Amino acid sequence: MGFQFRDEFTTTRAPIATGSVTLANTRLSLVAGTAFVDFSEANVLTDHVGKYLRVTDAAGKSAWGYIKAAGTGETLGDELVVNGDFSSATGWILSTGVTIGGDILTVDGSGAAWSRVADRIMADSTGKLLKASITILSRTAGSITIRAGSVDFGTFSTAATHTAYGVPTTSYSYYIKNGSTAFAGTIDDASMKQVLTPSNTGVTIVSTRGGTTYNWASIETGFNYNDAAGYSWAIYDDATQVLNGSAAEPGVGTRTVVDTENKLSIANGALTFSGGKATPEISDPSVRFPTVARAAGRMLISDFTVGTVGLAQIGFDVNTSGTVSNGLYIFSGSVLQTTDAATALGAYTATSNYQVAVPLRATGNFVFVKGGTEYPSWRLLWISGTGNDTPLYPTINGRTAVFTSSFLRIPSTLWLPSPLISDGFSAWGVSDGKGHQEETGLGSGGSGKTWSGTTWSVSGAKAINTPVAGTSLVDANASTFEAAGGIYGWTKYGNNTVENDSNTLKITYVDNSLGALEPFTDAKDLTSDLTVGTWYQVSYDAKVNAGSNVRPAVGDGVGVTYLGKEVTSTDFVTNIITFRGAHATNGGLWTANMGAGEIIWLDNWTLKPLVLSELISTVETSTRDVIATVAISTTPAGTQAGLAVGIDSATDPKYGIFAYHDGTNAKLDKLVNGVWTNVISADVTFSANAEIRVIRDGTSFRLYYDNVQVGSTSTVADVGDYTLHGLFSTYTTPMDNFTVYARGSNGEYDSKLNALMSTSTGGGFGFGFCFGFGF
Repeated sequence: MGFQFRDEFTTTRAPIATGSVTLANTRLSLVAGTAFVDFSEANVLTDHVGKYLRVTDAAGKSAWGYIKAAGTGETLGDELVVNGDFSSATGWILSTGVTIGGDILTVDGSGAAWSRVADRIMADSTGKLLKASITILSRTAGSITIRAGSVDFGTFSTAATHTAYGVPTTSYSYYIKNGSTAFAGTIDDASMKQVLTPSNTGVTIVSTRGGTTYNWASIETGFNYNDAAGYSWAIYDDATQVLNGSAAEPGVGTRTVVDTENKLSIANGALTFSGGKATPEISDPSVRFPTVARAAGRMLISDFTVGTVGLAQIGFDVNTSGTVSNGLYIFSGSVLQTTDAATALGAYTATSNYQVAVPLRATGNFVFVKGGTEYPSWRLLWISGTGNDTPLYPTINGRTAVFTSSFLRIPSTLWLPSPLISDGFSAWGVSDGKGHQEETGLGSGGSGKTWSGTTWSVSGAKAINTPVAGTSLVDANASTFEAAGGIYGWTKYGNNTVENDSNTLKITYVDNSLGALEPFTDAKDLTSDLTVGTWYQVSYDAKVNAGSNVRPAVGDGVGVTYLGKEVTSTDFVTNIITFRGAHATNGGLWTANMGAGEIIWLDNWTLKPLVLSELISTVETSTRDVIATVAISTTPAGTQAGLAVGIDSATDPKYGIFAYHDGTNAKLDKLVNGVWTNVISADVTFSANAEIRVIRDGTSFRLYYDNVQVGSTSTVADVGDYTLHGLFSTYTTPMDNFTVYARGSNGEYDSKLNALMSTSTGGGFGFGFCFGFGF
């Protein structure tokens, strides 16, 4: 037992003052012996003598040091530009059209934009704060730029004496350059001197508190000495109050912090994000901890309380920047997501405290949440089966949210939840526990559950259903077009042609893409009208002329279309469409998607009722609220395949939720006392082996396909609290890797996660020995 890592954020680590400053107002001397800083504003720095100062550029790189004393006035070193008064041309390299005479530099304006006017070698002053000045005596065109090495000190275009500050980062020459347009005029008194001491608004810097060596304590590699975006700054009572690089408490290792705008601190026993970043970024501010190796059951546990709704993340990350790869996304709009699915999974309430647990899998992770009014017990929020990166950084990211986190722990004890049902379909009849990756050891389970249904079987380690359709409702001769020249109840759309071609139906496109229609009614070619709510199977033989992509379609009578497979064969091929009747007489079969030059032939068509109990196979779980998932291996293409959740009876179902893909749409339907209603429907591209998932919380239902939520979260209050869960298929579409996990609303995970969360049990289960098994 115990914790592999633990940080309780107990010691206050917060700046006593923060702010930002523009580059124009910044005077930074970063060279040993003359270290100082000046923000050109009274009492900002001078009120904090003896304190620890951090200056941070826009990329998050910092310079650190103790404030020694207030400045007494700017003093300058020796002149670095020899013959800057132009009393002599010695040492100057002049461009064409530039001359020195009469103690002035004259430029005729013939140079190109940004090109050199005059330059000379100057002593190396890398890291020193330099003050440049130059006088434009006259100007008729353009502007000039002063440059030392790679640093531009300023661009000027008026007749006056101009000054600017900068810090060269490499050895250099001194340049007078054209600006964006060539300069024409006269120049005098080019000067550049090192600034030795700050003005009375600045302060000197020493490397240790009270020291006498005027050096910065540290300058991070890559720190921008001349950041056009300006700088943020923070003042601390002491270096020990700095969060970055401080020790985790009481865990082993140090904290690595990115916080370019001083929005992160430890106060009142919590890691505190103050929000309001001027330039939001998902990993700034953030705190990361030393890496841990991925292991099945390795878990990060933490908490959060949001003050102002915004963006934040808690979990494991593969690197030291960007979004968390395994964990919880606290999203704006009071929505919880996961960082891999990026889809809405639940809600949270500002000012309420929530606990988070992220157990890793060998590939992927689980996410649990507890707290607020929404999750009184530990709730399984999401199951991910992607991502096996290692090692991983335990991470808390902030972006715009104001929030706190009072701890981050990684228990030594390994644990994973076990499914209620798991089936990889090695055989039919009893679940094999192989529908999820944890087939043995931690997280294994879900085997030994008996399936209902006599029409289901296994083929190629996939579950398939072969329901037995009833007697066809199509009149015999109308089914096979036996009467010479007869087209029976078929009617053309527009000016298309419909004819009997050797006892087959031939439909030729002329001007309407819908081809021709056969109504589903006793008044036409059926032996009886349809029964509302019954599932039916339409079977037909079809062929087309070369190059066609016609798709026969069925309408349910109230506006829902069921598209069949595209017909591409020039020989007759049998196809199936299954649909649910919604009107006794208004449904029909037609040929959709026809175009110029296209012809389709139909023959041997039937319409047969299906029995609902044969379309489902379920397992008893005794748990209403679940996360149910199955992978659909191949496109249903005009039929339906997916999940049956919360079914009341395996033999005579009257209540339940049905989630499926039909090759075109992902849908969620409810069945209430035998009456069907569509709840969610959206056009969603089918992907082979992608998962369809239903999450139920009481009366709340969410539908997901391929890790993306379909439609919105829906309230369904009238399907009852039934606990049969399983598969739904109207034809032979293969399905694989079926799992059902308890959502946790009945406290299924509380005993394990509360023990792992607890410091009194030391991150274990409170036993004298521990195997880390599932609940």
